[in-house]
Amino acid sequence: MASSSPFFRHVSTCIVKPPPQPRTQLNLAPFDLMMLSLRYIQKGLLFSNRLMPPLTIADVVDRLKTSLSAALAHFYPLAGRLVTEEARDEKGNVTGIYLSIDCDGQGAEFTHVVADGITVSDVLFSSTDVPSFVNSFFPYGRAINYDGHVLPLLAVQLTELADGFFLGCCFNHAVGDGVSYWLFFNSWAEIARAGGVAVELSRSPVHDRWFIDDQKAPIKLPITEADKFTERFPTPLYRKRIFHLSAGSIARLKAIANHDGMTSISSLQSVCALLWRCITRARRLPAEQNICCFVAAQNRARLNPPLSPDYFGNCVYPISTATTAGELLAHNLGWAARLVHEQVARHTDDAIRKAVAAWSAAPVIHKLNPFTVMLVGSPRFDVYGCDFGWGKPVAARSGTGDNFDGKVTFYGGREGAESMDLEICLEPPYMRALEEDEEFMNVVSPPLELQEMDDFRHALHVFLISAPPSLRRRTVTCQYHYAYGDGSNVDGVLSSETLTFATTSSSSVTVKNFAFGCNSRSTGLFSNRTGSGAVAGVVVEAGGGRPSPTSVDLKLHRTVVVGPRSVVLHESGAEQSRAKKSSLWGDPKEELVGGSMDWEQEEQPRRGRLLCGQKQGVGEFPFLQHDKERKRREERENERDKQVAMGDDEDDGFTSFTEMQQKEGRKDDEGRDAAKGLGHWQRSHVDF
Repeated sequence: MASSSPFFRHVSTCIVKPPPQPRTQLNLAPFDLMMLSLRYIQKGLLFSNRLMPPLTIADVVDRLKTSLSAALAHFYPLAGRLVTEEARDEKGNVTGIYLSIDCDGQGAEFTHVVADGITVSDVLFSSTDVPSFVNSFFPYGRAINYDGHVLPLLAVQLTELADGFFLGCCFNHAVGDGVSYWLFFNSWAEIARAGGVAVELSRSPVHDRWFIDDQKAPIKLPITEADKFTERFPTPLYRKRIFHLSAGSIARLKAIANHDGMTSISSLQSVCALLWRCITRARRLPAEQNICCFVAAQNRARLNPPLSPDYFGNCVYPISTATTAGELLAHNLGWAARLVHEQVARHTDDAIRKAVAAWSAAPVIHKLNPFTVMLVGSPRFDVYGCDFGWGKPVAARSGTGDNFDGKVTFYGGREGAESMDLEICLEPPYMRALEEDEEFMNVVSPPLELQEMDDFRHALHVFLISAPPSLRRRTVTCQYHYAYGDGSNVDGVLSSETLTFATTSSSSVTVKNFAFGCNSRSTGLFSNRTGSGAVAGVVVEAGGGRPSPTSVDLKLHRTVVVGPRSVVLHESGAEQSRAKKSSLWGDPKEELVGGSMDWEQEEQPRRGRLLCGQKQGVGEFPFLQHDKERKRREERENERDKQVAMGDDEDDGFTSFTEMQQKEGRKDDEGRDAAKGLGHWQRSHVDF
């Protein structure tokens, strides 16, 4: 049971075992042994019923258990337990201990819990901080990895919410690191999508442990009692909050960090430097105080020869960058980023081997001082690729785990495209100071909320695609990018979707039920993609997948926008301007029809600007303009901006491009109907 809180109701707990296989023993490597005093990794994913096909909770539980059993056959160490053997001298005196994983197939723990009254929105938006009840989504809150002698090395908890569920995993850190964790999670999801049966994984784990050249396995720890090597740290008082950095914000931050002629500082190093500076300032440390920034660095690719990216174990080591609080804050972001960059550059194969040899000769428990910033995780982990067959998750969250003041966990942003989510843990006064830090908050972007995205997810688009002779009787693939921005930059891409269709001898193809930025189970074109925003570009490929410079016209023939969980009844003819819809949530919604979207793929794609709008409960409707129309629109916008600046604008809405056409005397029936449905829109621009 995760919690005795009245919100939570225990349903069942069982042990899930893999299919029988030969018993083996896996020696722990130095990188594994370093983790024994740390707590279990606690990470999990949030799923919304609104983005799922019809499933009962019994279906979900059965699929998870069946697929987990199959996954443990591939990740068999997770079904085992830690074992300790004593090393003795000739006189029988204990001189040390050996630790290993007994892969005996005891199994993983699976718990089903109901969180009465808690919704997906409660998890995402209940306050600025991650709600404290999220900690109850995970078992083993205070267990350390050494407890894997008696506790399962993997424990799963399915927490049933009012409108979704949370799938949390407790993963023994002595077995593997973050790369290993998400490799397991994605592989488990891959098996579940295939029906929960044994399948050939797209990425198979490599279980052979890595040791430096002259090391003999197993590693002997020169201790006689485990209690002298492990320590249970108290759970500190801290606040935990998620901050979102869009791709555009990160790109601008990277440009600032490289401003002094540098080009080698990466996006991640730029963000690390920003966090180090801003958290140090929030702590209000004296100028002479020594401070340190630790970045958990993956070593798989740094070793020579490199390890497989699918190496299942620990291969991570903290890179330390040190200075004083005064020095860090007296200089700019670029100075701090260069410090981090230089230490990362020094972290070579030779440095890694020396560090492992030194630790193996004199093992110690790593302790962090109160002036440390610890950066873990990676935005490259495929968190949102974990689709178990009911759609992609809407958020990732962590449990208590090893959270402490100054720890920052990196996740990839939900919209992808190099965006990031930062989970920051700080003592309450330091968090308040960080929230008021101008340098930090200028980089933070508002996250795309689930409700905002859900309002747009059922936009049904029908395209008329005009194919030139060179593309007839061929297979054509169109890649669509849904982007958002602040008017001068593309801050991020919500999703990139692909539509593949076969052309005929005719000059045009009608593609029906092509839904963009939304859920489209009926056609199978997309798998539970959600998002608002606008189409930012079309890349056309033909034949063998090579980009084609040939022009392809895509015209938005008609659009139906309805609310969540809606049933759409429509006619495909352009002459029909209304369609009856039956909403499972009550009121029928208005249909939007009309508009056109023309795009010519050139060798050098031209720049353009999209008009996109937002109106809660209605939908998002994009328009692409030709050059002359775009110029006229921009002239009107400039004039409008002047009026707004002078306080002369009485309308705080947004006039759609179709409405502009009407004002110019164009008689487009579809455009009129679209304008009627659009109303006043929030002003928003996207450049691409």
